[in-house]
Amino acid sequence: MKLIEDLRNIEELKDCICAECQDNRVYVTIADQAENILILDLDKYYQKLEDTGETLASLDCLIIQFCQENRYNVYLVELKNVESSSAMSTKKKRVVPKKFPNCFDDFMSIRYKDYFLSPDYQLNIKLMVVAASVNDVRTKSVRLDFIDQLPVFTFNGNVYAISKEEPFPTISRANCEAL
Repeated sequence: MKLIEDLRNIEELKDCICAECQDNRVYVTIADQAENILILDLDKYYQKLEDTGETLASLDCLIIQFCQENRYNVYLVELKNVESSSAMSTKKKRVVPKKFPNCFDDFMSIRYKDYFLSPDYQLNIKLMVVAASVNDVRTKSVRLDFIDQLPVFTFNGNVYAISKEEPFPTISRANCEAL
């Protein structure tokens, strides 16, 4: 739990800690005890930096889940509510892959490297895009075929690919064994 406790105590992150990972009616369900989870709103974090002239495309959430001892699951999450697969504009398709390396290269490797690159922690990382068409009446999955053409990403000597998730995936204790 030390990683989560340490990050919770960083003053510049306190405004970015949130109880849920959601954006425009698309969300990730959390089914674990609140003390085992830390959700950071990366959009909010980088919006604060815009005041200083820094602008980076950012993911919606970074979720850290305590599993055991010094082992954690880390989820890098992008959420999209779009009318249909075809409504996922070319611009949005180009921006999505930039958000993951920005998180790896800036947030995790520079700003908070003492935590995310520390040999004291074993991090199992998963990259997720959750897209759905959500309105007041229905929810339906959206095809994300363009993700299959995206490159893999490298962080701390490991290679990661983005996974396409059905609407409203759940993070629970069972995820500690699955990743």
